[in-house]
Amino acid sequence: AIGQLVTINKVPYTVVGVTNEQSDGHTMFAMQGFENVAYIPFGSLKAKSPNMQIDRFFLRAAPDREPKALVKACEATLGRYLDPQQFSVLTQQDLLGLIYQVIGILGTLVIGLTSIGLFVGGMGVMTVMLMSVNERRKEIGVRKAVGANSADIFVQFLVEAAIICLGGVMAGLIVSLVVCWILATHTNIKPLVTPGTLAMAFGVGIGVGCIFGIIPAVRAARQDPAVSLRTE
Repeated sequence: AIGQLVTINKVPYTVVGVTNEQSDGHTMFAMQGFENVAYIPFGSLKAKSPNMQIDRFFLRAAPDREPKALVKACEATLGRYLDPQQFSVLTQQDLLGLIYQVIGILGTLVIGLTSIGLFVGGMGVMTVMLMSVNERRKEIGVRKAVGANSADIFVQFLVEAAIICLGGVMAGLIVSLVVCWILATHTNIKPLVTPGTLAMAFGVGIGVGCIFGIIPAVRAARQDPAVSLRTE
């Protein structure tokens, strides 16, 4: 590319050098690195665009200087030319803090949406189990007639609710793993599925099944065997 012409905003420039790739090109923020920008001499740019507006400065501190300690000096220098409300001085740590704050907000939103999904799914499981109790009254009566007690019936229906939720968890994990594989293969985003994540998914599934399966299990356990045996 050296010696070639490149046009920026209808102004031709000659390439005099090419930067080296320093960051990992496979990361999500690789294209935001300083090696992926065009560097133009300020004097030449100002001469060709006298009304150019400068939006930001990037200052590089010496290795032995703490960037935080230079913030006040930068603010004092800029304050001689601009109103304090017109500018802000941020270190790289401050910028990372803003990024993590945004990620935290997104994480909270995801947790909220996931909680709504779990509640709706749990209500669906509870509705299905209540219908199952009504349809299986005779089975409950037969089991109690041959010796099963209320605790046995309660555990049976509670386990069935947990199994239904586990089936939903496994289906969701299969879809998630396929999506993660597609992202990892075709984009720079590399999702990470750890054993802890899988354990948490199964744990939440069992918990939802147990919580929303309590009411159907209690209703099944309280069925009168005589009345249940007369039900067709």
